[in-house]
Amino acid sequence: MANSTSANLKLTVQATGENSGTWGQITNTNLLILEQAIGGYDTIGVTSGATLSFTNGALSDGKNQVLKLTGTIGGAVNVVVPDSIEKTYIIQNSTTGAFAVTVKTTSGTGVTWAADDKGTKMVYSDGTNVVDTAFTDLSSDYTPQLSADLDTNGNNILIDNGNSINDENDLEQIKFATTASAINELTVKNAAAGNAPEVSSTGDDTNIDLKITPKGSGNVVLDGLKYPNADGSADEFLKTDGSGNLSFAAAGGGLQSIQVFTSPGTYTKPDGINKIKVYITGGGGGGGGCPSSYINQQASGGAAGGTAIEFLDATSITTETVTIGSGGPAGLGDGDAGSTSSFGSLCSADGGGGGKQAGILTAPAGVGGGSGIGGTYNLRGGAGHGGNEFGPGEQRGGAGGDSFFGGGGTGVMGNSGQAGSNGGGGGGCSSNQPPTSRGGGAGGDGICVVEEYE
Repeated sequence: MANSTSANLKLTVQATGENSGTWGQITNTNLLILEQAIGGYDTIGVTSGATLSFTNGALSDGKNQVLKLTGTIGGAVNVVVPDSIEKTYIIQNSTTGAFAVTVKTTSGTGVTWAADDKGTKMVYSDGTNVVDTAFTDLSSDYTPQLSADLDTNGNNILIDNGNSINDENDLEQIKFATTASAINELTVKNAAAGNAPEVSSTGDDTNIDLKITPKGSGNVVLDGLKYPNADGSADEFLKTDGSGNLSFAAAGGGLQSIQVFTSPGTYTKPDGINKIKVYITGGGGGGGGCPSSYINQQASGGAAGGTAIEFLDATSITTETVTIGSGGPAGLGDGDAGSTSSFGSLCSADGGGGGKQAGILTAPAGVGGGSGIGGTYNLRGGAGHGGNEFGPGEQRGGAGGDSFFGGGGTGVMGNSGQAGSNGGGGGGCSSNQPPTSRGGGAGGDGICVVEEYE
């Protein structure tokens, strides 16, 4: 029987009784071919492509285990493994030039190094195609380094409980912990332009919370806002200090109580009050009077006190002195002006001017109201009104001006004026037959109202 040749490495397979005197030489060549296949290394020039050789019974470049592709290429080139050869290779692309290099079978497909890929691949020929094992993307199995993107090809990456993904300094960045029989997980989703990426709870359960837990007494910080690390009490709400720190505070903030002062006193802030709104009104001016010698004449009403309205942060307020301005008293001549009211040194309000006494055959004009001072809003009191004459013997005194709280006294016909209230001006009087002295109405004393808020 004649000698034959193996299919892949082209070894000489000696027939029984053949090769007398040359058996040892052929065996040695076969052993060298096997050594070449297991650990052989060769450089292959591929300037214009190359076909690996597999000579029967002889050492050949295609039989080496490791091949280094060299040469300057001016375009894409192919390195061809003959059809029907089954063999593994470790191949390094060391060509110069930014062009693709493909290792393939004569008739089938192959593995391509991209134009910028000068790395090493482990491939095998199955006799029909050359296939990439993808093993050689890792430079070693102890400290593996990727030479390209890691594609899991539809599979998972398994990380043991307590292990982590580390940074380039081998410091932990993300650490993983396992839960037995887990069915829920975290999904991170990217987004197209103009849309926000998403971190969400997913899994087999229908409704799943997303839990973020800081360590120890640390806080969760989202977009610069630091959340408290413990729950508050029922019905409390989150508030900010303006510096990114959130805390729980009691619900409320609305009007809680009111204190009213109609005489001088001391304001004492109740516990739990953080804001107050103060209304302070000066005393009203007294209405004008009418001596008995003035027959059928009318006087003008007094003007109202001004009002200051101030909204205050009361966290530093404990007590404040409240001064209530007196209304101008009644008289037969010109009415007296009201006096000033004040809430400590924080705000105050002038009293209104007094009305004018009745004139001989004339009706005195009204007078101006007082002004608020130091408030968030400062209001002028209503002016006193002049008297009116409706016909012979029909005169009416002018009405007192209204304050913020109203209270202007009514002007009367043939009688003394009506007193004002709550800082309103007193009404003017009028005279009639027989001659009788008539007094103007007294101005109303001032008033202070304090609204209290949490």
